[in-house]
Amino acid sequence: TASSAALTNAVSGSITVTAGPTTNFVFTTQPVNIAAGQAMPPVVVTAKDASGNVATAFTGTIALSLGSNPATGGTLSGTTSVAAVAGIATFNGLSVNRPGVGYTLFAAATGIGGVTSSAFNVALGPAAVCTILSGNNQAGTANILLAPVVVFVADAAGNPIPSVGVTATVTQGGGSLAAATVSTNAQGQASFAWTM
Repeated sequence: TASSAALTNAVSGSITVTAGPTTNFVFTTQPVNIAAGQAMPPVVVTAKDASGNVATAFTGTIALSLGSNPATGGTLSGTTSVAAVAGIATFNGLSVNRPGVGYTLFAAATGIGGVTSSAFNVALGPAAVCTILSGNNQAGTANILLAPVVVFVADAAGNPIPSVGVTATVTQGGGSLAAATVSTNAQGQASFAWTM
């Protein structure tokens, strides 16, 4: 509004201010520590203009990938490409299959520079799978030591679980075990010596 003692007040028309074009991305919800194979809470990436405003006109596809990858064979799963809605992309169900310290995510879109998330860690998951690797279904002479029965213990993502106790029982065919409970080694394997 403009006024003067000698003039009639004047009121301007409405003025609309919109965000400028997208210049960068920001992780507005960062990744968090998880266990291998576990889905983390939603991660949110927001498009911003040069002044830091949300670029609400941006509807392009933002892609996520692993930035720092401290584990051999670590892969990112879940929804890794999302079309932004009013400048905001929400990534659901993200998980990493290998344990490691210092993972990061990298978000980018065509023609716009990428951004790296804060670091997060992936721990071993709880023991979820126990399978026999070798020594099953053997036949032999009574009182003779047979080849050991070797079992493998892993989490839901297939990573070996060390130092977990495995208990075995002879349920058919007879024989005896040297020890009924054996701890897994660094490779997630427990070896049972048994005699027919």
